[in-house]
Amino acid sequence: REEAHFIIARGEDVYLQMLLVDNFMHADLHPGNMVYRSAGVLGKPQLVILDGGMAAKLTADEQRNFIGLLQAFGDGDGGAVAERILDFSRHPGAGRDAEGFKKEVKAMCAQKCRGYG
Repeated sequence: REEAHFIIARGEDVYLQMLLVDNFMHADLHPGNMVYRSAGVLGKPQLVILDGGMAAKLTADEQRNFIGLLQAFGDGDGGAVAERILDFSRHPGAGRDAEGFKKEVKAMCAQKCRGYG
């Protein structure tokens, strides 16, 4: 249980450090790209992030948008989630059904996203 708490807490710390401080995005962060070492550097627990092949430095607008996306998920706001995702598109209107997408994301969030509360 203590190890699980460390992995979750340290994983959040690392992720937020990358996004908020380093302005860096690991675009393929999943459990297979993380290793827990019970006795890492100096014999202390360590969370190692692997495979930086899909990584990017975010522009200021991308960073704000990504933080807004996380906030929208946290708020359980499907409309804002959809807007933030569409904001990442380089050609938001090119042959896409934006309104249909927004409707489906709102429905998914209403069913699956509970927000912080």
